[in-house]
Amino acid sequence: MCHGDLWYGNTLVDDLCSGIMGIIDFSDMTIGDPAKDLATQGYLGVDFYNQILSEYKHSFPEDTTIERRVKKHQGLRELGGLRFAIKHDISELEDSLSKIRTVIFASSDG
Repeated sequence: MCHGDLWYGNTLVDDLCSGIMGIIDFSDMTIGDPAKDLATQGYLGVDFYNQILSEYKHSFPEDTTIERRVKKHQGLRELGGLRFAIKHDISELEDSLSKIRTVIFASSDG
């Protein structure tokens, strides 16, 4: 299952922001690759992403390709951002290209 909109606004944390208390808004839920949801967590910081990834790996140790798939989904998200910049806001073009370059070089292992 994929949440489909797993952002900070749909993640409930405790008062100290040290633990996740719940997830809300399942209106975009689908059946698909959980790496798609994990790809969005990279935007919330490296530490947060690593914590989420660690929890996922602990829960699903048989999924040995999750990190590679996350990188691929991050690249797809950035291509969507490029399309948006070209169509709606050309001033964002260089930023979009920079993000794509970063994802490509970060995932050069495959």
